[in-house]
Amino acid sequence: LQMAHADGYADSDIEIIGKCGASAIKLDDAYMENLNELYRRIESGDVAVVYAWAIDRIGRDEVVLMQLKNTLIRHKIQLVIKNPSLTLLNPDGTVNSGVEIAFSLFSTMAKQEMEQKKQRFHRGKKQNAENGKFNGGVVPFGYSLDDRGFYILHPTEAEAVKLAFELMATNKYTVFTLTQELRARGVIYNGRLITYQFVAAMLKNTAYKGMRNKYAFNKVYPRIVSDE
Repeated sequence: LQMAHADGYADSDIEIIGKCGASAIKLDDAYMENLNELYRRIESGDVAVVYAWAIDRIGRDEVVLMQLKNTLIRHKIQLVIKNPSLTLLNPDGTVNSGVEIAFSLFSTMAKQEMEQKKQRFHRGKKQNAENGKFNGGVVPFGYSLDDRGFYILHPTEAEAVKLAFELMATNKYTVFTLTQELRARGVIYNGRLITYQFVAAMLKNTAYKGMRNKYAFNKVYPRIVSDE
């Protein structure tokens, strides 16, 4: 706003495009709404200048940045960036070569930064999982979390899991009759009696023997049943 005012624009000349919560990293719905609104206004012909706090506020994706830059150049719309101080067009309307270089460099750096963040995120998830710590998703039936986010046995659910495996190991039950037995004993999940599908999935869940392979790494849990 200060930059626009300094260039002689009044508040009535300025339209703010910036939906709260938009992420140029995730390219989420809010960000795409902002970007599409900007394109709509550019195509309508009522935009003279686009002001941005920094290049990464416009986008952190190489394709997104280059497409917007080329659109602004095609429509001869000025782009003014505060940090670092850059303008897309020279006074004669030609493209500032320094901005072209800055966009290319930033696009490459942003791409590398995203790859590094993904790798760090994956390493962090892997380490948490192998240390028995929750790192997103659904906490399996039979477990809860302590105040540090580590898996611990849920007092009643873990007993229900143990009972289910012990009964199934007698070879006297099918999954259907086991479900009926557990329902008769009042086993519930999220306030509802368990279903056939729930029991079938539970009997296949290797988390209960202390480990579950998921997302290309092992997630460690407190053991409820033996391997056998």
